[in-house]
Parts: sequence; C-alpha cells; structure tokens
Amino acid sequence: MKQFLKVLLLAAFLWNTSAVGGECAVAEVSVDPIGVMQIATGVQAETAKELEAAQQYPAIQAQYDLTMQSGDVWHYSRLLICREENKLGQVADMLAVMPLDPVLGFFAGQIKDQVKSTLEGNGMRVLDLEPVRSANLKGRKAVLLKCRLIATEQLPLPMYSEVYGFVSKGHFTAVVFLCPDSDRTFWQPQTAQMIQTLGR
Repeated sequence: MKQFLKVLLLAAFLWNTSAVGGECAVAEVSVDPIGVMQIATGVQAETAKELEAAQQYPAIQAQYDLTMQSGDVWHYSRLLICREENKLGQVADMLAVMPLDPVLGFFAGQIKDQVKSTLEGNGMRVLDLEPVRSANLKGRKAVLLKCRLIATEQLPLPMYSEVYGFVSKGHFTAVVFLCPDSDRTFWQPQTAQMIQTLGR
C-alpha cells in the first residue's frame, strides 16, 4: 500500500510543477518489465519535459503529456510509469498466488483510511476515494486505486487519478493517469483503452 501512496503523492506533486510541451511524440510507451502500452487513437502523447522535482524520485521511469482535441476543446492529462527499485520479497510471492478480492475486501477500510490520512498529511485534500479493487488485465493481476483530490490549496483545482499497480519480477510497478476532474469522463474511455493494451 505504501507504493500506491508514494505514486499518488508523486503524481499530484508533479502535476503542480508540470511544464507542458514535450520532447517527442510517441505511439506506445514501455512499462518495464511488463511490456508496452499503446496510446489511444486520437491521443497525442509526448515525452514530458524533465522536471527537476522528478529527479528526487528514482521510481519514475517515464512521464508523458497526453493531449486530445474534442471540438474546440483541448484536453490534457499526465501519464507516469513508475517502478520501485526495492523488491517486495514475500509480499510479491503472496500476491502472485492469492486472489486479490478477498484480501482487498478484508483490508478495504484500513486501506482507505491510510490513503486518506497520508494524502491529507502531505497537504492534499481528498474529495473522493473509491475502495481499492482488483483489476484483471489480460490475465495479469492488478490493483486499481481511483481518487479525486486537490493537490494543493494554492491552486485548488480538483484532480482525478487512476493508479494501476502490478507486481512484476518482484517489483511494484505502477501506471498512473492524472487529469483535471472536469476531464474525468473524457479521459476514462481513453485510459481504459490504453491499459487494456499493456503487455502486447
């Protein structure tokens, strides 16, 4: 659970320091060691500019600015690929064999309280936090966390985040989508399409 919290905190922090305007367009992104993920049709993805703030977090493997035009409106989202350097050890072995739903159901209240207190303890305001649930992505077990939050009161813009967490080769790996909450319904079909291509 600590890995989820780190990733969500990091994504929200980097949103506040985002510099839109990437370096090169991409059609797919690498999620090491799982494979590649295709960018949704119509979405422009560019490697995000290197932010000094991101250098503090070696877990970030890549950041992308996602944009898409719908009529006269441009929509923006941030995609982060993160991988913890330290192995999870026995936890990874346990997650590989145990069904996730009973475990997540048993700890749902504790997980929600821990996520909320950690985010709020780091200066964020949680608007809505869905129960952590399992997701099956092409036979690969994943844990999904969806959250609405305000990353900083200095810019009280409600944000929406989806964090897909995997254990792969003993490491925690996460794919994070972050966008303004007002764009949530626009981006959800795009992120659903992209995450289902992971590993192809």
